[in-house]
This record gives sequence, C-alpha cells and structure tokens, in this order.
Amino acid sequence: MYHRILLLPTMISFKSPLNFIFLTCPDELSGVCSFPTATIHLAEENWYFNPTLKYEVNVAIELTNANVNDHLGMFQLIYETIDEEGKKIVSYHRSVFLKKSGYVFVKQVAFFLFYPLYYFQILSDPYARTLRVSFTDRFKEIQSRTTSAIVVQLQNKFLEIESGVIMVEAKLGFMSSFLFYWPFISGIVIFIFISSIGVSFLLIFWFWRGFSMIFHKYTSMNYADIKNDTNALLASSTFQTKEDEKYSESYSLAQSSIKCSSTQYDSMIKFYLRHRRRRSTKSEN
Repeated sequence: MYHRILLLPTMISFKSPLNFIFLTCPDELSGVCSFPTATIHLAEENWYFNPTLKYEVNVAIELTNANVNDHLGMFQLIYETIDEEGKKIVSYHRSVFLKKSGYVFVKQVAFFLFYPLYYFQILSDPYARTLRVSFTDRFKEIQSRTTSAIVVQLQNKFLEIESGVIMVEAKLGFMSSFLFYWPFISGIVIFIFISSIGVSFLLIFWFWRGFSMIFHKYTSMNYADIKNDTNALLASSTFQTKEDEKYSESYSLAQSSIKCSSTQYDSMIKFYLRHRRRRSTKSEN
C-alpha cells in the first residue's frame, strides 16, 4: 500500500534467527569450551538501524526438554552492537533464571488428548520451554558509528538450546503504529478521509458556482433596471430639451416679430412727421 510507503519511516521491524556457535574443547570429543554466541551481519540481512528512531530489542530462545536445563540456576545474556571496524558500540546485560517446569502430568494428559492438533502444529508443544528476554526499549543508533553486526551471547556452557530468534521493533507514535500494525483498516480510513476532502471541495465548488450564478443574475437584473431608468431619464430629458428648443425658437420668433413691428412703427411715425412738415411748409409759401 502506497500510503504506508509515504507516511511510515523506513526500517521499522527486523526479525532474524539466532544461530549459536561455540568452541569445542580440543581434549574432549564433545566438550563446550566457550559461551554460545550468535552473530548477525546486518548487511547480509539488507537491514540497518534508522538513526531517527528508538528500537526495542527482544530475544526468544527455545530450550530443549533436557533435565540439565532444570538445574542451571541464574546465568547472563549479552546483547552487543559492533561497528564496521569490529569495535563494540553498546552492550546490554540481562540476568536470567530458569524455573523448573511444573504440571508435568497435566501436560502429558493434554498432549495425549490433543495429539492431532499438536501434530499439525495448530497448538504449540506443551513441553517446550521458551526463554524471552527484553534487553532495551530505548536503543538508538549513533550516527557517527554505524552498526554493522549484532552479537547475542549466552554465558552458560551447559544450556541446551533448540532455536532462537531476535526481534527488533521501532518505537512508533500513534499514527505510525496504526498504519504499520493495521494496514488494511488504516488504508480504508485514509481512503475515506481523502474521499471526504474531495467531496467537500466539490460541494464548496458547486456552492460557490451556484452563489456566483445567483449573484450574477441579481446584478444583471439590477443593471437592466438601472439601464431602463437611465434610458427613461435620457428620453425625458431629450423631450424636455426639444420642448425647450421649440419654446426658445418661438420666443425668438416673437422677439424678432416684435422688433420688426416696432421698427415699422417707428418708420411710419417718421414718415408721418416728415409729411406734416412738408404740408406746413407748402402752406406757408
């Protein structure tokens, strides 16, 4: 799932079997002359520690049903990290005490009754003894010294081991843990979340489009009304202007006619006076 690749950090979980080896005694045929030690080279496992994360380191060792394991008492387990130069970086020591296995008769009865389930490995072996040790839950890689190998050592020569495994898991936050441990459910949740965001954007887009259409329609109607009112005002003003022009023309005509009549009246008076002068002059002669 691509959302896990994008959101999760790299190198979260690591699990590898522990292959314990030891030195044999040269003077004995089957003697153990060193502590059982398992070395894991991280380059061969294609894994490395992420310096930005803290890791929890656990070891699970399955012991045999030999009676010697019931009388070992306390011993020590060591976890070490080695750099590329073969030098030790960190070391954790944990003491372990093996308790004697009890309820042997009950285990035998259960094994007899449910033998098919044990045979097909549906149920785990009732006689198996698993030793689980937690070394640390705050291991963090040092950036200046990169870990190239992990060493696990059992400091007891007589411990009989059937198998072992080391488990390294990063300490994640809530969201990262949800994505890592529940990938299917987290994928559904992220899909629903992204879909809801997309639907929300679509709703906002269509709401804004509808609002803009209503606003445009309202403004266009108001513009039409304003335009009609403006045209009416222009028409009325044009009509008034024409009436004013007609009135001014008629007024100017009247003025001109009055001027003409006054001029004619003056000329008639002048002619009348001139005519009386002539008559008075003739009578005197």
